Amino acid sequence: MIVGTRLLWIGCYGLLAIWWGQHGREPALIALLIGAVATALCWTSWSWTASLRLLVALTGAGLGVAAGLTPWGMLIVVVLALAAWDLELFARRLERFSESDPRMWRQHVRVLGWALALGGGAGALALGARVTFAFGWALFLAVLFLILFLLLVRAPLAKR
Repeated sequence: MIVGTRLLWIGCYGLLAIWWGQHGREPALIALLIGAVATALCWTSWSWTASLRLLVALTGAGLGVAAGLTPWGMLIVVVLALAAWDLELFARRLERFSESDPRMWRQHVRVLGWALALGGGAGALALGARVTFAFGWALFLAVLFLILFLLLVRAPLAKR
């Protein structure tokens, strides 16, 4: 499964380099070089590099949107990077065991698929919908979201 995550990382950084190529040769070469270094880190045994690669991909996508690249393309990059990051860390956790049950992989990929579909759908909805409302409502929704998120995070911990 590590091979699949490496392909996802290569696809993620490849798409970033292609889209950054719309702004000229130099940004594309810089994106390609950063992507090559980040992808080469896939072959190290350090698990912390997965989070670093995720941060680099998210930063590249954010800078791409700020530079005028297509937000839809950057959403694809973010979804690919999140999938690669999650699958790589899951595979590295399972490397410690001599055998892993294929059902465990299927279950994890199924849950990840749902999470990526819902997150990508929410991102697509946010990109496609044009809604205007006052700052007070935005602040209220942000606080409500944070409270609900904290409750969601604490729910599994409360069962112990």
